[in-house]
Amino acid sequence: MADGDVTRVGLIDDDSLVRAGLAMILGADPQIEVVAQGDDGAEAVTLVQKHRPDVLLMDVRMPRLDGIAATEAVSALPNPPKIIMLTTFDMDEYVFQAPRGRGQRLPAQGHPSPGPGPRGARGRRR
Repeated sequence: MADGDVTRVGLIDDDSLVRAGLAMILGADPQIEVVAQGDDGAEAVTLVQKHRPDVLLMDVRMPRLDGIAATEAVSALPNPPKIIMLTTFDMDEYVFQAPRGRGQRLPAQGHPSPGPGPRGARGRRR
């Protein structure tokens, strides 16, 4: 990523406080712009098509359409964004299903990271 480039981020989480907190934290970085927010996986495809984020942060568990199914739908779009799955649940079934939908695996809160984490998502450019 060249200096001055802005990474466009979308947030999909059914908890409005989590979305607001992530938007506030990410918005403090001048190289990150939160371009879209949604409260359910069912909104993910529409938001991605309309706002074209580079990275989509998506909750795994949501009421209508979960993050795994939404990740599959978004990944089928032309030039899909990088998708990072978020969860506070330490359940293997979610961790192993994320790559099926082409989401990046990240550990639950409080667990050591197996790799470079979200920084790797910054390098994607169209």
